[in-house]
Amino acid sequence: MGMNALHPLEHRILAVLGRDDSVGDISEKTGLKKDEVMRALQWLKTKGLISMSEQVTKEVRITPMGRSYMREGLPETRFLKMLPATVDELRSKLSPQEFNVSMGALGKEDKIKLDNGRIVLTAEGKKHLAEKKWEKFLADAGGKDYSSLSSEDAKIADSLKRRNIIEILLRRTWKASILAAGREAVSTLFRASSASTTECSQQAHGKERPSGRTT
Repeated sequence: MGMNALHPLEHRILAVLGRDDSVGDISEKTGLKKDEVMRALQWLKTKGLISMSEQVTKEVRITPMGRSYMREGLPETRFLKMLPATVDELRSKLSPQEFNVSMGALGKEDKIKLDNGRIVLTAEGKKHLAEKKWEKFLADAGGKDYSSLSSEDAKIADSLKRRNIIEILLRRTWKASILAAGREAVSTLFRASSASTTECSQQAHGKERPSGRTT
């Protein structure tokens, strides 16, 4: 297929396309908008000049509630920092939802216990406060690929997702690679361009006349 059968957008993309280039990469290289790149890639794929593949990733995103907790502290952490305390003291400083979630989660994980009418920290609770795993996760998780998380971080993510502290978004990324037919089309364009340049140069020289000197 000759390059004269291609759209100008296709010309620009083929000239820079390599292997597994993302739409964003191509947009930066050509200065084209992403929707223009995507449209031209579909045309080139239909013509058999490139291949395309779709990559789906699960991206961790911090919700507005999660950002609020990053500033104020997670309910469980705030709960633990108040101990030892009575139930009434804790209820007065936490919302009903935060109190219930913290009591349920921390009690289930043996991080708190009841001692003489007061809720106190266990060894696991002290470890939780010292390690700050959930806070560290939130501070670093935004934009990460869920599939790349360790098993421990994935459990934290699942728990936070159920509470709307984070969300998992599907991200689809298209990548394109030039095929042999595409490289041949580029070569054809280069040869045609070189021939045209040579022809123009020859025509220009043909119009020149030797200058005579009068003595």
